[in-house]
Amino acid sequence: MYVQPLIGLYTVAPQMFDDAGTTALLLSASAGATAKILTLDFPCVPIYFGYRPTQILHYGGGIATQGVLGLYKYPAGVAANKILLAQVNLLDASAPGGQYMSRVPVTPPLAVSEGHAEEPAGNIYPGDVLAFWVVTGAAGSSYLSGLYQPVLVLQRRGASYADMAACWFDQTPAPAGISKSI
Repeated sequence: MYVQPLIGLYTVAPQMFDDAGTTALLLSASAGATAKILTLDFPCVPIYFGYRPTQILHYGGGIATQGVLGLYKYPAGVAANKILLAQVNLLDASAPGGQYMSRVPVTPPLAVSEGHAEEPAGNIYPGDVLAFWVVTGAAGSSYLSGLYQPVLVLQRRGASYADMAACWFDQTPAPAGISKSI
């Protein structure tokens, strides 16, 4: 579980994902592969997401199919209700030392029935899960090589602990009553 920040923008490091693994992902991962999962215990909004190569990405002999990485939200942790928030292409010749990022849209959709803005899909509440998925598997004309780590930049939203009932459980013992002798 990701450690709760106090305020500001935060880049999620590989060891902060649920599996706490730092193993880089293969460019050759097939479509539908779950790359990384992040369970959040604080309200936030993803601002940017993408990848950081740990080894140059190479579509040997040219690109047959451009690989695409997607960021999904599982409301209340339910994968069956996943919402695609944004996508980024896994580019040929992406090299270590760079971050290849895509902005996550935060503009709320217009509610047709009410005539006012709805809540953005990217609003994250405690207990929601963010997942990186390979949307389209990369394919080269002869081979694929390269490794990368997903990157996520979050901005914390203010909220009270009462708004975080899915993950905040107050276990403070009730105080002994005050008694007065007469």
